[in-house]
Amino acid sequence: MTRMSDGRAEYFHQSNCYDAEGLRYETKEDGKVIRFLFDRGELAEEIREDAHIRYTRGYDPLSLIWNETEKSYFVPDEMGSTLFLLDKDHEIQKTYRYDAFGAILNESGDTFNRLTYTGQMYDGVMGQYYLRARFYNPLIGRFMQEDIYRGDGLNLYAYCANNPVMYFDPYGFAKKAPLCVGGKTAAQCETFEEVQYFMRVRTTPTDDKGVWVSGIRGEGLFIPSDPAIIDLCIEYRQIGVVYTHGVPDFTPFAIETFPIKNMQGGKYGRKKHNFPVSDEYLANLYGVDKNDFTRAREKLGFTLHECNDMVTMQMIPGAINDYFGHLGGVGEINLLQRKASKDIWKMFPNWKK
Repeated sequence: MTRMSDGRAEYFHQSNCYDAEGLRYETKEDGKVIRFLFDRGELAEEIREDAHIRYTRGYDPLSLIWNETEKSYFVPDEMGSTLFLLDKDHEIQKTYRYDAFGAILNESGDTFNRLTYTGQMYDGVMGQYYLRARFYNPLIGRFMQEDIYRGDGLNLYAYCANNPVMYFDPYGFAKKAPLCVGGKTAAQCETFEEVQYFMRVRTTPTDDKGVWVSGIRGEGLFIPSDPAIIDLCIEYRQIGVVYTHGVPDFTPFAIETFPIKNMQGGKYGRKKHNFPVSDEYLANLYGVDKNDFTRAREKLGFTLHECNDMVTMQMIPGAINDYFGHLGGVGEINLLQRKASKDIWKMFPNWKK
């Protein structure tokens, strides 16, 4: 391949190897082998000749660990693009500046990182982004392969309908808009109520898992697309779950609904308090041993759902709890008590706490 740099032609060779799912598991850049490990389509590990890099993701990249010792934290913008990498003391290690189409205009710092524009993999040698379905060249604002979907416009190589300010394309399949709740992105939220509503909606199911009948994420009936979940809903004479302001109503699926005292948040609140207290209440209700009840509940596939009122518990099918995303009681408590991860707070730089 040939690339122009400062008016000069640079020649290099890159070859890629793909697995059965079409994901690139290995690349050779001028003879140097780099291997990749993916988790649900997202980069999880990168193994180079001189380093082993592990990436942690939430909605966006959260952190990277270099050789199991040095850890860096991502600070993204509202499109998910990496702006800064911070060390454990919150000191800036690396900075990025992009143009609208993702070309890196300025990059400072020595820390290696592959996740840049919209949080996606950047191949520095090629100067292109690997979006799994296709490669994208930000200098020309075009994909290097045709779009396999013909219903997204006549230009099969265009990136986000030539509107990268409004949209982004994380996989090379279709454009998406960044999450905007109540007319605001995360970076624009200022009050607790705005942050709370944003977090509630952010955890609700996305369009790839079903359909929002109202057309508004987090509001009204959400009908799942997974056949197994559809069948489970039908068992309870439902076609989905109704949400109000980002909060699901699992009542139609609840075998038992009851209050507990002092619902706990934090890392261990569920394991050390909420679940044990709930299992004890239910065991007494059914007149059985607590440990026997817990084992039976888990074997039958039921879990305990902490409601957003931070008081009520519900015993519901675990598959329903997992599929229909929600902030829940623990999330509400963590938000109130500022116990959420530091990466969550970085999403809301203008929140007047």
